[in-house]
Parts: sequence; C-alpha cells; structure tokens
Amino acid sequence: MKLNAATEVTEHAFGTVYFYPDGNRAIYLTAALNDGVAAEISARKINRLIVGRYRPWRPGAGASLADRIDQVWIQDCEAPNELILDFPLARSIHLDRPAEGIDFSIFGDLRECALAHQIVIPRSLSLCPRLISLALAECQLRDLDLRGFGSLRKLCLGSVRVPSLGAIRELVELRHFGVARLQTVDLEFLACCTHLEWCSLSLMPRLASLAGMEKCRRLRHLDVGGCGRLSDISALGDAWELRDLMFEGCPKIASLKPLLALTNLEDVRLWEHTKIADGAIRALLAIPSLRLLHFQNRKHYDLTAAEADRAFAGRLSNREVQPTDGSSY
Repeated sequence: MKLNAATEVTEHAFGTVYFYPDGNRAIYLTAALNDGVAAEISARKINRLIVGRYRPWRPGAGASLADRIDQVWIQDCEAPNELILDFPLARSIHLDRPAEGIDFSIFGDLRECALAHQIVIPRSLSLCPRLISLALAECQLRDLDLRGFGSLRKLCLGSVRVPSLGAIRELVELRHFGVARLQTVDLEFLACCTHLEWCSLSLMPRLASLAGMEKCRRLRHLDVGGCGRLSDISALGDAWELRDLMFEGCPKIASLKPLLALTNLEDVRLWEHTKIADGAIRALLAIPSLRLLHFQNRKHYDLTAAEADRAFAGRLSNREVQPTDGSSY
C-alpha cells in the first residue's frame, strides 16, 4: 500500500485518510476501533485499514466493517494479529510477526499475503483457494514447504537461508519471483517455472551461472545484484521476451554475447562494479529494439558510454522523422 500515491490526505482524530485515483481509500488508524470510529470509516467509504499506532480495542470491534474492508495491514508490532479475523473478506493482508495458530483458511477471497519475521509459512495459507501472491520479509525459515501453493503467481522470499529451494518446482504458474542471500551456485530450481516474467536475484555470493533459466522464455524483466561470482549468463540466450536487464555489482560476467539474439531487449544497465570480461559492448548496438544502455567506462571495453549515448540519440532522432501514415517524404 503506497501512501505517497494518494491524491488527497485528510487528518482526523482517529487517524489519517488517504484517497487514491482508482477510488480506493485507506485509513492509517491511530485510535482504538469502536462503534463510533467504525461508523466514521464506513461513512467515508474506506476500504483499506492500516493499524499504525495500536490502541487496544475489544474483540469483534471491526465486525461491522467486515463487508467493507478488503485490505488489512497491521503495521504496529504490538497489535495482536488476531484483529484480522474481524475482516474475513479481506483480499490483501500484511502482518508483522504473525501469531501462531491464526487460521488463514477463513479468508476465502484472499489474493495477496505479506508476512514478516516468520519461522515457517503457515500451512493454513495453502487452504486459501484464491491466493496468488506471497511475500516474506526478514523471515528465518528453517525449510520451504510450498505444498498446496501451486496457484501462486508471485513469490518474494526476501533473504532466506533454507538448504534448498527445490520446493519452487511446485509453482508451475509462477510469474514473479524474488530472492536474496541464497547460497546456491545455479538456478536449477527455476527450471520448471516456464511462465516466469519477472525475476530479482540479489546478494547471492556463490551464484556462478544462470543455468536453470533456459526455459524461462517468457521472462521480461531480470534484475541481478550483488552476485560477485556470476560469470555465465548463457542461459538467457532463449529469453526472447526479455525487455529489461540489470546487472549491479557483478564484476565477473564473461560476456554479453548471449544477449545478441534477444530482439525485444530495450533496456540494459550495467551498474556499480559490474564488469564484462571480454569487453564486447558495441555489438549490443545492433539490437534494433534497444533504447537504453548504461555502463561505466572500462579500458578494455570496445565502446564508451559517450559513444553509446550518441548512438541512441541518433536512433531516437531517426525515429522521430519517420512518417506515421505509411507515406514517404
């Protein structure tokens, strides 16, 4: 929930109300929820609840809002997570330090769930028939059990130290995946994720190859950061749908030649300490769809950043004078 995306903000005794362009309205609640506050929330047609500074309220105080609130974010770690049980129609739930024993299966319309500081993924979440997005943050998972989560389309694991991500193979519908600090040398666990479109890999100190992504042919966005041993990116050779590619802090990439076959590639960014061992950068200019190429100058590179900028400026200029009605000048 992006509070800074609101187009209007109003202050009240019970909290701050945020109005969004799409018609959604959120309340950053700083007072105890009671019948009076619930009536105020209902009158303002608020459908998103953020428990900012928790003030104790009686169990069931939110029941009158059950058919209105579709997103609940318990931000104050002092707030009992059982408060979410008042909102069984919620489609999106964000919890910090969820209490053990919460039965998520009552949320029959739950689509998105974000949890922080977990040791295990609650098994009852797998009983939510419409759950398609799961995000974990600062979780100390001992294992990754994804049985029953086959419908997930988005999984963000944050930093994990589990011994294996083999359970990802259960997620054949996965479109969006992010992970950090994983101790693995390749990405074989992604071999079954043939629908993957967006992927972020960061701070993986042992990752040497993108092997495992060969069948991710629908991939459109790849962000790789802080992978100091990564050298082999040949697995991207068949990622024909790839549009955006970012390497940040990857100083040992052998070559960018696998990218030359990617005719839909638009944006390539080689940030921070990223280095390309063979220095062959100029060949990327032959990709007709490429509109942005950012990199730091290196003595062994066959192209400078200034030359790249001039090439793209000329390409943009040529596009601007092309007729759009099929005629010729």
